[in-house]
Amino acid sequence: MRRLNWTPVIVPNAPRAEDGEAHDGEIPNAAHPNSALTEDRRVDIRFTVAVAIALGLPALIGAGVYLAATILLRLS
Repeated sequence: MRRLNWTPVIVPNAPRAEDGEAHDGEIPNAAHPNSALTEDRRVDIRFTVAVAIALGLPALIGAGVYLAATILLRLS
């Protein structure tokens, strides 16, 4: 088993007011702690939709071929 050689880094949630200015607690979008989570959720939703289409499209095509064949056989 391979050992991991990393140490966790704790990042503060809000920027510090080191220069004496008061901050209103807003964090820019790029540094927002949840921005990565929302991007992950968007990617997960896109992946889920793509999988649903990939699995559903062959079933719809197969059902269409089956219906067409059944109709053609009944007409003949």
